[in-house]
Amino acid sequence: KCQGECGCSCHGWEAPEAPEAPEAYKPITCDMHCDALWQLSGYALRQAPPTVDLQRMQFGGLDKVVLSLYLSDATQDSLGDDESWRSIELQVKRAKDLFPGQFIALEGGRVLSLDVVRMMSRLKQLTADGIKYLTLTHNSNNGLCGSATDKKVIGLTKLGYEVIKECDDYGIFIDVSHASDTSIAEILDVQVRPVIASHSGCRALL
Repeated sequence: KCQGECGCSCHGWEAPEAPEAPEAYKPITCDMHCDALWQLSGYALRQAPPTVDLQRMQFGGLDKVVLSLYLSDATQDSLGDDESWRSIELQVKRAKDLFPGQFIALEGGRVLSLDVVRMMSRLKQLTADGIKYLTLTHNSNNGLCGSATDKKVIGLTKLGYEVIKECDDYGIFIDVSHASDTSIAEILDVQVRPVIASHSGCRALL
């Protein structure tokens, strides 16, 4: 408070009290990769039922999950292209019905098809459904890039490069989980947006 000794016009003015500090913002907790849809698909015969649902999320303080749309390579071999895609569409519907307000992502680009026109159409459909990221591969090499667990070492394919460009345009993150070292290096060379590794293990602790 000015005491009037400076000769200014603020004599008698009192500074307002500082507003109370707002409550600390609660950080958002998010499981970046949840396999519940695969476990509910009817094809995950060797896996236990999912332990994630909205009630458990609320009890445990988990705000968001990213639900993975996924079919194993063996399942896709058995079902074929069209039926595999129908299963993915069913998983999208199940995600909206059972987990409203949560996120979805696609694990394994093989199910998008090797046909370029069909692949881009399916990617556009998933964009409209709201997918947040695309994991290009899983346990085996596919038409997009090489897998870390496949014996044959390959990197990013021409088709994989086209898919990455399309994802950039749609605002979809590229997930390098399961990708081979060569694939990851080549993805980082061409990718514009930041990449993520949603559920990869570390190779070493320093």
